[in-house]
Amino acid sequence: MSGVLSVVRDLARSEQGATALLTAMVATTVVGAMLTAFDIARLHLTQTRLQLSVDAAALAATRDATSPTLDGDVRAVFDANFRPGFLGTVVADFAVLPLVQDDATVSMQIKAEVDLPSVLSPMLSIVASDLFYLEASATTLRRTLGVELALVLDNTGSMRGGNKIGALRDAAQLLTDIVFDGRESVPNLQVAVVPYTATVNIGDQHAFWLADPATAPLIPPASMADFAPTDWKGCVLARTGGEDSTETPPGVAPLDPFFYPASDPAVCTPFPKKQRRLNCWPDGAGQVDERNGAQNDGYGPNLGCGPPILPLTESYDAVTATIAGMQPWHRGGTMANMGLVWGWRALSPDWRGLWRRPNGTAITDRPFDYDHPSTRKVVVLMTDGNNEWYQDDYTAYRFPADDVLGIGGGKRTVEINARMLAACTALKTNGVVVFTVTFGSAPSGATQKLYRDCASAPDQDPAFPGLKYFHAPTAAALSASFSDIAGQLTELRLIQ
Repeated sequence: MSGVLSVVRDLARSEQGATALLTAMVATTVVGAMLTAFDIARLHLTQTRLQLSVDAAALAATRDATSPTLDGDVRAVFDANFRPGFLGTVVADFAVLPLVQDDATVSMQIKAEVDLPSVLSPMLSIVASDLFYLEASATTLRRTLGVELALVLDNTGSMRGGNKIGALRDAAQLLTDIVFDGRESVPNLQVAVVPYTATVNIGDQHAFWLADPATAPLIPPASMADFAPTDWKGCVLARTGGEDSTETPPGVAPLDPFFYPASDPAVCTPFPKKQRRLNCWPDGAGQVDERNGAQNDGYGPNLGCGPPILPLTESYDAVTATIAGMQPWHRGGTMANMGLVWGWRALSPDWRGLWRRPNGTAITDRPFDYDHPSTRKVVVLMTDGNNEWYQDDYTAYRFPADDVLGIGGGKRTVEINARMLAACTALKTNGVVVFTVTFGSAPSGATQKLYRDCASAPDQDPAFPGLKYFHAPTAAALSASFSDIAGQLTELRLIQ
């Protein structure tokens, strides 16, 4: 210590030249320290940004592994996050490395190396090179989870306005494209599509589910012959005795066909009289108009009956064709509870072996049990409005005057909402994950709450740790919602 003090005293008595030399030495040391700190900060910032950018590129590579322009697409994601010339860097190497790509699993690795010029080295010439070499890598894994998925989609007449049906087709197709990942089938992935209006079309291949008129006369008709001059399209009535909200199979609780009776001929003269709440089709006269384009002016025994359910299938093409064929069907109103309960039946193990493909062949091995070790069951329920029953119109619950709900007038919508919520609760009790989506400006605050209450909690199943209720005010938001749901149905994560 005495030696150090002696040096300090000597410096204090030094001549001006010695002071200048010391000042230069101190300044050089200070500047060097500052430049070193600056380089260290730049190194840290560059390495952090590089790793984040590589992570983003790896996730994109795994998500779009089948893209014919994969390398360029992934590099674009990297460049968007690690801007060219960032802090003077130059990308020395960038590689997209597929590790695993089969029917069930995709794994990708991204590697990047960059050169970062040093600020300190060129000034002091203390090292042989004035560049820092940084590298980063990321490995991702994606597996499509074993899923039985029912898409329960609103096909009511209100979907015509603003081409909302087109927005729904686009959103549902986006979800389908994501979960199938460009393949015709994915192991242990099965999808059903359940369009609904004020009733549900089970498909005419399921006529064997209907009650025997000899033991349980239909109300109406007395027989399928009453549909002449056309045929039963496939829509059914809600079952009575509380069975409209259960998964009870048809062998225990048979179904009645949806048959919209002709209006009184006295109010249909001259024929055809096209007026809302009338259905002017003379029995046996060969005059029906059940085309979708007829809208509210249609007439016939299947009036208001939409497209049929597609039972669980592994076929991407079948799902795509069903989505493409969806249209808005007028009359009756909106009864999402009926769509939801048929979505449940499409997934219920109690209906295993009962479903038929559109060509009539039996599906013998699906749906799986609720507690199947490798498969989860999921429902996506979507609407663009409120549950409602047009006055004096025919629905799955027949005419309002028939009082099938047993509640009298005025509270029918409240009862339909309650039955929908009961079905939601039963689904979740059985471990089915329920996603719900309200679309557009028509759903009221009460309806949004109903769908929010219907949806599963984010933590119901750790395999799907995300939001389960979505309100989509626009077509773009609807596609984003369906994309979010699809993302939860696929397992995509960084593993290294």
